[in-house]
Amino acid sequence: MKGRGAALAQLEQLLILSTVNSYHARKADLLRLLGRGRDAALAYGRAIDLAEGLAERRFLEERLASFQD
Repeated sequence: MKGRGAALAQLEQLLILSTVNSYHARKADLLRLLGRGRDAALAYGRAIDLAEGLAERRFLEERLASFQD
């Protein structure tokens, strides 16, 4: 497995980080690039839930909205 799919597989092996916002944000980005919009939306939602600041939350909400239109 190469490229984005391999990156996603490696990221999913880091489940210990699943409570860290950046894990979900990176996962969402990779899923979006792989064309897995529904899964990406769920990951962005989790990242938004874990966002610590308003700017970070807004950035993630904009990223989510950009491909759901």
